Amino acid sequence: MEDITQRQAQIFEFIVDQIATNYTPPTLREMMAHFGITSPNGISCHLRALVAKGYLRHLKDGGGRCYVPIHNPDACLFCGAEVLPDQPPAS
Repeated sequence: MEDITQRQAQIFEFIVDQIATNYTPPTLREMMAHFGITSPNGISCHLRALVAKGYLRHLKDGGGRCYVPIHNPDACLFCGAEVLPDQPPAS
């Protein structure tokens, strides 16, 4: 994995902490509020960089909660097998 900026590390840790606490990733609006970012594009740029660098997975059909850490997507109850194409179907 590539190195990430300090801000990207803060955003990544926030996502991991929110999943550990709430079992769902934060919404884009929750991340914007937490970091004082007023533009959705501001947070989206960091999230796209984290995906490109191999830290997060972007889920289709995830609505506003569509980014999960690659290292442990199963920790997220929100992220069912149907939205994780590289996971086997739930039985």
